[in-house]
Amino acid sequence: MQGKRLPDGDTPREIGDYCKAMNQDGSLSDYWHLFLPNGQRGFISGERHKITEHEDRTITVQPSILHHGLKDKPETQWHGFLERGIWRTC
Repeated sequence: MQGKRLPDGDTPREIGDYCKAMNQDGSLSDYWHLFLPNGQRGFISGERHKITEHEDRTITVQPSILHHGLKDKPETQWHGFLERGIWRTC
């Protein structure tokens, strides 16, 4: 599915949205907010993932994204990739 990058500091509202988070002082954070393809919200950081920003403002995240979801609800788990703004499950 095609994702949509929002302006930095915004809030993902629709499935597939992603954006860079802002720190409380207004500086850019190392975290990215995500609205995953399964409808769950999550985040990633440059500490665990290599996040490449492309000229068209899309991003590629390596390695894959594993969101554990809600406890006792395996359907909320999501595992996949975000490559040049396109979400793909494993």
